[in-house]
Amino acid sequence: MDARLARDASDMAFEELQTSVVLFDRFEDFYRREFPGLRAVARAISGDADSEDLVQDTMFKAFVQWDRIKRLERPGGWCHRVLLHACWKLWHRRNRQARAYVRSWTLHDAAESSADVVAFWQAVRQLPTRPRKVVALYYAADGLNGRYVR
Repeated sequence: MDARLARDASDMAFEELQTSVVLFDRFEDFYRREFPGLRAVARAISGDADSEDLVQDTMFKAFVQWDRIKRLERPGGWCHRVLLHACWKLWHRRNRQARAYVRSWTLHDAAESSADVVAFWQAVRQLPTRPRKVVALYYAADGLNGRYVR
């Protein structure tokens, strides 16, 4: 009886696998099913600005390797793993860029700027990305005739 149950279980597992292969045989169906969840994960980890690009890159990688990926037990799991790796790389790249940016400003500020200018730019660096860009473009590029230029 145990051998029969084991055989029935393996037959069911094989049938489920065949069903998932048939279900994901078309990439468009897979894309429509997985995209919302991938986008939610990307938004939670990286924020709105980069989430769409990260998901599109992930889905492009899945499309390129679709013949192999559609045979996996959980193709969506593969995409989530690729997406998490992309988010991790983006976070590390941003972190490295921020450290380099702070180092360059710190060296420059200490050598040539007054205490008020240094304090101003330190406060600007604490702003979220978009307002920080606006302030930097206004004050450093054109505003106040360069009075607050680093």
